[in-house]
Amino acid sequence: MNASKVALNTIIAGAVAVTIAGAASNAHADKHKEQKEKCYGVVKAGKNMCGRADGKHSCAAQAEVDGDPQEWIYLPKGVCDKLVGGSLVSGEGGAHSCDKNGCDKDKNGCGKEKNGCDHG
Repeated sequence: MNASKVALNTIIAGAVAVTIAGAASNAHADKHKEQKEKCYGVVKAGKNMCGRADGKHSCAAQAEVDGDPQEWIYLPKGVCDKLVGGSLVSGEGGAHSCDKNGCDKDKNGCGKEKNGCDHG
C-alpha cells in the first residue's frame, strides 16, 4: 500500500470517529436537557441562561434585576416549583410574587396579607 492510500484511509477513519463521537455527544446533551426545565423568576441579575421570554433581549447574562419573571435558568426537573418566586410559566412568579404563597396581589404585585402571609 502506498503512502497516499494510507493517508486517505487515516483521514476517512478519523472522519468516521469524529462523526460517531459527535452523535454520542448530541445524544448525551439531549438526555441531559430532558432532565431540566426552564424556571422563571428566580434568576439573579446577570445570571440568566438566554433571552427574556418577552423578547426584550436575546442573550445570556443580560438580566437587569433579581427575580424578573421574564428571565429564566435551567434547573433539574421538580426544583423550580420548590423555590419562592419560581414558575414554569414566563411572566408568573418572580421576586415580588405572592400568589403561590396564598397572598392576594395588589397593583404593585403583592403585599396584601391573606392566610397569615405578608410579603410586601
